[in-house]
Amino acid sequence: MNMIKTQLQNDRNIQFGETVNSNEFTKNSLLDYLNNIESEITPEVINTNNWHNIKIVASLLPQSLTNFFGFEYRLGDNTSYTDFLICASDDGAGKKVIGNKDFSINLPSFLMEKEEWKNLNNFGQHWNQTSSPLYNLVHNVWLEFDIEETISTTPIPSIFFALLPPENQQKNVQIAIDVSHPYQWVTETALPLLLNRQLPEKVKEKVLQCFDNLPQDAYIFQIGLMLARKVYAVRLCIRNIQTQAIIPFLKSMNWLGCSDNLAQLLKELETVVDRIDLDIDVGENIYPKIGLECYLAKQPSLEPKWNLFLDYLVTKGLCTPEKQDKLLNYPGYVRERDFSQPLSVGTLKLNQLLGNKYESVFFKGLHHIKLTYQNQEVLEAKSYLYVSHNRINIAEFNAIREGAK
Repeated sequence: MNMIKTQLQNDRNIQFGETVNSNEFTKNSLLDYLNNIESEITPEVINTNNWHNIKIVASLLPQSLTNFFGFEYRLGDNTSYTDFLICASDDGAGKKVIGNKDFSINLPSFLMEKEEWKNLNNFGQHWNQTSSPLYNLVHNVWLEFDIEETISTTPIPSIFFALLPPENQQKNVQIAIDVSHPYQWVTETALPLLLNRQLPEKVKEKVLQCFDNLPQDAYIFQIGLMLARKVYAVRLCIRNIQTQAIIPFLKSMNWLGCSDNLAQLLKELETVVDRIDLDIDVGENIYPKIGLECYLAKQPSLEPKWNLFLDYLVTKGLCTPEKQDKLLNYPGYVRERDFSQPLSVGTLKLNQLLGNKYESVFFKGLHHIKLTYQNQEVLEAKSYLYVSHNRINIAEFNAIREGAK
């Protein structure tokens, strides 16, 4: 552990040009979480250098920021890097870490030297203010880090924020009568905070038009800005959209892509997945590239369709056979008694408070697989692997394990 801290400190001094005590740099950071699960993730999923760079990012972020994080794993290329994602929830400390200045734990001050991090902090301050629409309407915030071969500057995340389903939004807030559109807060408050500028009027209009043209029962569940990739578009992720409604919706929005092969692709996917969510990039138009997020309700040990879906991807050349095997073997858990690193001070205090009937566990699983479609073909398939940190009742957990045998 000391060797890793020293190496991370050296990297930081070289790459970020600052001198920070190594203990302060890594103390109670997400690095502790990663160290305790690393041995349970094969090098074919995250290799040594990939881990090294993910750990640099993780060491910058307080552990309190999240108990749910994961990895973006490209399936068609055995040499590609795995990216790092974390979720800060509205019902945990993460919301406060991002933007509550009175909270005991905050994002490191040096990150605020970067405009994107400063904007995130401003967004977080609104998220923590009861007078802001963000307070009741933003469910969580995702930070997605593209992990390259080397990390030479302070890492910049792409940022997504989750919207509550429409029925929950109505319960949580009463829209002011002088607001012309119920989602005006997205275009007038949330996105400008993350960009530190107003959206162009035509982009605002297009975003709100997407809300207005959604098929029955469909809703936008996440909105993102790909800040790390300098993509100047708003990513909208649409849930509960019927497969047969996807192409008509795209056409209603004057999508710039071609749907000639999309109908057949959707028909094939319907046979091997339970649900398909639609991702679109919105500027003055809807850009040609779209994402199809494919979900299965259960993990591979309980759902044979995972094998069918991955077989389909291998047949289409979108997943290598080696990655299919690694993906199916990813789900599992790591119990506290098997942790390779000591627990953080905060975790130890909470465990003492709960007593010896509970222990910390990291659960690993498959979240979904996204297909990227453009120019009448699928460009790539990426799987999203999750890790969830929980505290469980030991007796109940052992009983479930015995019952599953």
